[in-house]
Amino acid sequence: MNTPGPSQTPIRKPRKPAEYQGSAGGDVSMTFLVKTNIPSRFSSTEEFRIKGLNAETIAQVYLPCPDWLKQPQYGALSLSHHPDEPSPSIFFSLNISLYHQKITLEDWKDQWFSMTGRIHPYALTWHIEQTAGLESEVGTMMEYTIPVLIVRDQGYQP
Repeated sequence: MNTPGPSQTPIRKPRKPAEYQGSAGGDVSMTFLVKTNIPSRFSSTEEFRIKGLNAETIAQVYLPCPDWLKQPQYGALSLSHHPDEPSPSIFFSLNISLYHQKITLEDWKDQWFSMTGRIHPYALTWHIEQTAGLESEVGTMMEYTIPVLIVRDQGYQP
């Protein structure tokens, strides 16, 4: 059987980068610990940020540091030089379904929740009306860009 020599090998064109990133990325599902503000419920479906989710708030997601990373040999990987500092957190727009539930201050203020949900592959930008601030700024539209967590079907517990 003949094997092709170097001169007989077909020439392959180098790969080109994608012209657009429309199909790149995807959803990431995860279980996480989150501390939230009191959610704001939307009064109509036109106000929903994510279809089917009638409430939104800012969520602080806790990123616990694994014990093995605290070992001296991994010290160079540590984010802080103080072992007593808390682990870092990241902030998301938490979009959640709270149908037929009463939102009370005691149930949400300074509470930590265990949640399961999806992270949207892109930070989203919404145009919202400013409701606080200087009188001249109230009522103006502003852009609000933030990464989004999507929690559906009661995927949370205190």
